[in-house]
Amino acid sequence: MKKFLPFLLLCLMIFGGSLHYFYSYNIYNQPSQEARTITLIPLDSRPCNTQYPQLLAEMVQYSLLTPENSLLDNFLQPSNTAQLWTWLDDAVTQSEQVIIFTNQLFNGGLINSRNSNSYEQIPEQLTQLENFLQKYPDKSITIVTILPRLKPSQFDETLWPYEVALSAWGQTLDQAAANNEPLPPIPAEIPRAIAEQYRNLYECSRQLTLTLADFAKQGLLDRYIIGQDDGEQWCPSNDIIRQLQQIASDNVTIIHGADELTMLLIANMTADNQPTAVNLRYTAPERLKDYYPYEAADLETIINEKLSLANLTLDSEAPYTIIIHNDSEQNALAKRWLQNTDDYYLALADIAYTNKGDPALSSELMDKNSLDRISCAAGWNTAGNSLGTIFAQCRIMDTLSHQYFYLNKQQKKTALAALYQFKFIRLAEDYIYQAILSNPLRSDLENWLLMDYTTAFLPNSQSEAQQILIDRFSPYQTILKESFEGEHQIRLGHQTINFTISQFDGIVVFPWARAFEIQALCTFELTLNH
Repeated sequence: MKKFLPFLLLCLMIFGGSLHYFYSYNIYNQPSQEARTITLIPLDSRPCNTQYPQLLAEMVQYSLLTPENSLLDNFLQPSNTAQLWTWLDDAVTQSEQVIIFTNQLFNGGLINSRNSNSYEQIPEQLTQLENFLQKYPDKSITIVTILPRLKPSQFDETLWPYEVALSAWGQTLDQAAANNEPLPPIPAEIPRAIAEQYRNLYECSRQLTLTLADFAKQGLLDRYIIGQDDGEQWCPSNDIIRQLQQIASDNVTIIHGADELTMLLIANMTADNQPTAVNLRYTAPERLKDYYPYEAADLETIINEKLSLANLTLDSEAPYTIIIHNDSEQNALAKRWLQNTDDYYLALADIAYTNKGDPALSSELMDKNSLDRISCAAGWNTAGNSLGTIFAQCRIMDTLSHQYFYLNKQQKKTALAALYQFKFIRLAEDYIYQAILSNPLRSDLENWLLMDYTTAFLPNSQSEAQQILIDRFSPYQTILKESFEGEHQIRLGHQTINFTISQFDGIVVFPWARAFEIQALCTFELTLNH
């Protein structure tokens, strides 16, 4: 018996330490509801800025508090910023962390912030924000501003007729500024008033970001993030970034991107400070210095910025693998890599095409076995959007893998349900609608006089367009139902999780009065298997 005594003592010590950790996690260190709630004034009301981050938060037992839809922008209808301020003043008392997009709170939404007229009340808005920050010094507040894109808004009836000339002139303005050369004159085909309105948009944005960067430097807010929307290698907002870089402080972050930033911030806020190591595999590593469409920096720069915000580090030996499919000619290689089953985490950042996943991978990703083996696949809008989505989800999944053992049964079901809802969205939006249905559907809607060239529905046409969408999505709805229903097995770190999904139903709708994107929604019953 004596020879076994040291072994028994060791076992008791290990068990006691584990029991203490379990006990302390659940009793002493469990964050309050306020600490596990994040208040968000989103960039706009689209699913990518509301629904997607909401589900990521649910995966790690956080709540995302957002304004009711009636308070937010709705396509070309800007939000009522006065009502948003009232909502924010009440909501902030219910959480410790706050994310505010000035494009929504100051300008009325992303689309409206592309109009220089939406900056007329900025001085008053800045005063109101300063008072707000001083009123809640104990809150962790992150402010985000998205800089204007290169092209004027196609919904701006004044500027859009000069879209080609203004975009070309905007590029030459940036090139001259970057080289400290005299600015080029206004092209003859652009009226002076139009040119001044175009430049005024960037100047208003410049003054706003400089003031908010100073707020951050003074310590009035915890963090200020400046994103860049739909740029190119040369575009006027680059000059704003160069100026901000000269006065940057530790709590001011400049990043290329827009619609993915909320997801990255949620991942950042809900995880601990220990970084997650990931292995990136490129289908075309020689293209890292390429500028992808609508990006104002090369691919390598964009990736490094988003890795940093998500607190991910690179390690070729890491059991977390992210495949970056960055060349449409290499879809066979991407498909072969997706067969990997050895890693704890396997994801696909599909940037081979703009605004859709690679159609060659759609059937592979919708397969029932792939649904469990592949943690996430994203291929929507810009390269930065897809990369940010995957990096955020990867960080969230690592957090979940560390938490899962300590969650109660309902919390586990909530996390897994959010994970599979997110998978449904990515397949329905990126690999069915955008990759397969969107182009022929848009062509038909325009030919049938239901939609104009901007993808906006003509008056009283949305319900008819919606029914056409439902009819064309129907065959894929059946495929997804077969893939999602039944028994599932996934890995979370060292753990293998078994569960069953039943009564699955998934639908798609147009969230705005346009055919540019869809919103995917699903319901199901999830049962844990022991």
